[in-house]
Amino acid sequence: MKTISTLIIILLIGLSDLLAQNGNLLDPFNGDFEDGLDRWRFFEVPANIGSRAEVVTSDAAQGGKAVKIVFVPDDGSVADRGFDNFDTNVPVIGGENYTASVQAKASGGANLHLWMTLGYFDHDRNVIDEISTGFPLSGSYQTFSLQREAPAAAAICWIAFRLFDGNNNRIGGTLFLDDARITGKRPAQIVLVPRVMATRLPSDDVPIASIDITEAPFGAKSDGSADAATALQTAIDFAAASGGAVIFIPAGRYRFDGGLLLREKVILRGDWQNPAAGSSEKGTVLMPYGGQGDASGQPFIRMERGSGIKNMTIWYPNQRASSVSPYPWTIQC
Repeated sequence: MKTISTLIIILLIGLSDLLAQNGNLLDPFNGDFEDGLDRWRFFEVPANIGSRAEVVTSDAAQGGKAVKIVFVPDDGSVADRGFDNFDTNVPVIGGENYTASVQAKASGGANLHLWMTLGYFDHDRNVIDEISTGFPLSGSYQTFSLQREAPAAAAICWIAFRLFDGNNNRIGGTLFLDDARITGKRPAQIVLVPRVMATRLPSDDVPIASIDITEAPFGAKSDGSADAATALQTAIDFAAASGGAVIFIPAGRYRFDGGLLLREKVILRGDWQNPAAGSSEKGTVLMPYGGQGDASGQPFIRMERGSGIKNMTIWYPNQRASSVSPYPWTIQC
């Protein structure tokens, strides 16, 4: 008991030090692009006309990598295009001020401007506020920043980058980005304390975890009525930023319209029993709905080294034995 108490005290002190101070919220979310394009996306809608984003190692502002985005001239068909971390759950505190910044430069044209956006979601990932500002670019890296107070209902933020001319028209050219940051106060409302989790099924060990995915603030639905991907990915990201943790997924059915990135030092633990035991209880069931018909798509769960999955079933509700559909890999290690 003394050892467990000491461990809890250490975790509490460490988490307090991590979350009570201002810092760069993108530290655990690849803001320096050293992990390539992980956590970031390039988009050109409604259809890609040839623009692209790639990682370069020979033209970084700092560190070893930067992002190079080649925008082809707009042929009039593009509704929007840019580079962002819109799908990444970067937590914020409502009412606090946050500053987005990036080092950027451009080539391949005249009058090139960086159009930078800082936006906020509520807990249901509804966009509730955003601010955008344009900055003239040169052939050398410069630091650009903008600030915005998070609305009271804000829970998550994102940052986006676009290339325009001085009149806010989309323009062709090459944009280089490095060292993206969102600085401000980290959320401190969650304290990771390991505790024994109650299971519905018999277990050969005592499940100890720091997060129950069905509890606030994550609130994943265990009846399959709503997509649980955002809730679970938010918990994974928070656990990773806190140095690692076990996340408990109670018995139930969890719908996933998107995939998961299981970060280093994070373990997913379910409530499960071997079907050979003859029980009709299904335990923890993860149900992927995305990716049907796309065998080359992104795997349902991508595991970083040092992560783990235990005691759960992954079941594809739309898969039929009479008409088998291709899906991406379930787990990629």
